[in-house]
Amino acid sequence: MAQHGTDTRDCDYDYDEGLQAPASMTSFIYSDSDLHIASSDGISFHVHKTRMSLASPVFADMFSFPAPGPVEYARCTEASVELTESSRTLEDLLHFIYNTDKVKPDTMLLFNESKNPLEQYQRLASLFEAACKYEVEFAQRAIVDALL
Repeated sequence: MAQHGTDTRDCDYDYDEGLQAPASMTSFIYSDSDLHIASSDGISFHVHKTRMSLASPVFADMFSFPAPGPVEYARCTEASVELTESSRTLEDLLHFIYNTDKVKPDTMLLFNESKNPLEQYQRLASLFEAACKYEVEFAQRAIVDALL
C-alpha cells in the first residue's frame, strides 16, 4: 500500500548517486508542511499530517506509528509517504481534503473540467477508488452525487 520514512530534503544526508528527487505539483506545496507524498508517477506533494489525519482514518493510523529508518534520518522533520495513485488522482483527492474552491458544492469545478464523458468517468472512478481506500467519506459522497 504505502511506504513511509523520513524525507531527507532538510537533512545533511547525501542522496545516493543516480537518484533524483521527484517533481512537485505547485497546487499542494505548503512551506510549513510536515508530510511529503510521492505519487506513482513521481510527483511530490508537501502537505500537513494533521489535515490528512482529520480527513482520513487511514492516514491517521499510518501516522500513529513511528517511521522506520536508520538513525541518521532521526533529525529530519518531514515524513515521507509513497502512494500507488497517480498525481492527478492524488491532486483531486487533496482538493477534497483541503476543501478548495474546485470542490465547493456550488461550483464542483473538479467534475466539469473534461468534455469527454469517458475521460471524466475514468477520472471519477480513480478518485472514488482512492477515496474509498483512504476512507475520505465526504469525497466518496460527492463523487456518488456527481454520478447521479
